[in-house]
Amino acid sequence: MAITYKNFWTWIKEHGISQYRLTREYNINPYYLDMLRHDQPMTLETIDKICNTLGCDICDIVSHIPDENKFKN
Repeated sequence: MAITYKNFWTWIKEHGISQYRLTREYNINPYYLDMLRHDQPMTLETIDKICNTLGCDICDIVSHIPDENKFKN
């Protein structure tokens, strides 16, 4: 898959937000952090909740890396 959540980890580091704070203060389930850490597929609804909770934009969370995954003719 060519979706990565590296932007998320960069964003929280730049804003001084620890993983502990994400779970305790922002109530983000550690399960979602694990999914982000391992670039696992997440629903747009979950990404929307993260963006709304942290006050960030989707591009602060997700980026796309071009690959060969295309619709076939």
